[in-house]
Amino acid sequence: MAIKMVREPSETPNINNIDDIIPMRYAYGNQNGYVIGKGTEISNTVNGLNFTVNSGRLVLQGVECDIDASGVTITIDNIATKRYYTIYLEVNLGLNTATIKDEYDTATYPTIDAGDDLTENTTGVARLPLYRFTATSGIIGEVNKVVKSIKYINSNTVIDKANSLIFNGKGGINQIIFNLSLIHI
Repeated sequence: MAIKMVREPSETPNINNIDDIIPMRYAYGNQNGYVIGKGTEISNTVNGLNFTVNSGRLVLQGVECDIDASGVTITIDNIATKRYYTIYLEVNLGLNTATIKDEYDTATYPTIDAGDDLTENTTGVARLPLYRFTATSGIIGEVNKVVKSIKYINSNTVIDKANSLIFNGKGGINQIIFNLSLIHI
């Protein structure tokens, strides 16, 4: 069969999660981040050695991941040396898992590898940094939320982008018109 509907009726399941992830990536405008108004928008709570990522919905390349009201807690070590932590979301389509993980370094914040393009590699792994903080002797400080909210895309977004290009000298009018012609409103 050369062509078929993705969601055709059948007696057996015929939809895989990647079938819905691809259009969701387009629907979110290829933005990664958290959904505005869902849960507590991935806020955080610090309680002693525990750093909790609170409720909300994260989106990574179209993969939607919900954190429930309990949140996800990372427990750090009580070490006298200053550590720089990065908390991140990892989506593994090969295992169909979403996990909140952490990495630390004693010199600077770890750079988290973005991983695979999940549209191209349907069994790949992708990552999204959420928070950075420091910890010394079990005290968490300097908390910085690095994950951004997903913005609504509308005609004002396009106009704002065009104005930004004009006023920041990042393209002549021909380049701006060309860029706008690529956007369908």
